[in-house]
Amino acid sequence: FSTFVDVPGAITGMNVELRAEVEHIGFELLSETLLLQQVVIQFFVKITETVQLNLNLGTGPLLKVEEVRGENVTQTLVENEILLDRPSIKIREIVAQVRDVTAEAILGKVIVQGIVHKQIFYIGTDNLEYHQAENVPFSFFVDIPGAAADRNIHVRPFIEHISFHLLDERTLEQKVVLETFVKVTETVQIRVAEIIVSPYVSPYVSPYICNNITNTNANCSANLSL
Repeated sequence: FSTFVDVPGAITGMNVELRAEVEHIGFELLSETLLLQQVVIQFFVKITETVQLNLNLGTGPLLKVEEVRGENVTQTLVENEILLDRPSIKIREIVAQVRDVTAEAILGKVIVQGIVHKQIFYIGTDNLEYHQAENVPFSFFVDIPGAAADRNIHVRPFIEHISFHLLDERTLEQKVVLETFVKVTETVQIRVAEIIVSPYVSPYVSPYICNNITNTNANCSANLSL
């Protein structure tokens, strides 16, 4: 199935929380071999945006927050050749997405691994369109001073560019430029006096991500609901 939900203010790159629940299942036996089924699914969708907040430290509530230890952005070239199932005269389109991303922090570095999943659509020598899927694994590391094995990692990959070239009727060369943002945080506890937010923004925020924690102030980022 496929559907969409109207959420005013939602734009590409925001965080999405989705909860689906089957509300009702109806069925009717139309004949001895034909069964009609109807399923009603309820979707709850929340869109949040990560923003920076100033938290005044004091003697108020004790909060568990993520203190930023370091962050970095890197670009990686994922290049490969694939043998097409059929002879081709033209590549119509390649659609790619990043899947199964994992990250591991070591001293001063973060190791990122994952898969670029691609859907290749091409025109065969018989002028018919064909489809072929492939998974290309990748692995690289990002230098982040402050990274350590016991710290938390936040990874956001993004496919920046896809290029391809048909070397012959069966051999396809592909290049994917992957941009990855990596942030390393450490879970700490701080006491705050108040949360300073715009009067137009909901004060219910979670989780906090803070940096530059001093004796009187902490600059944090948090997910705010639209």
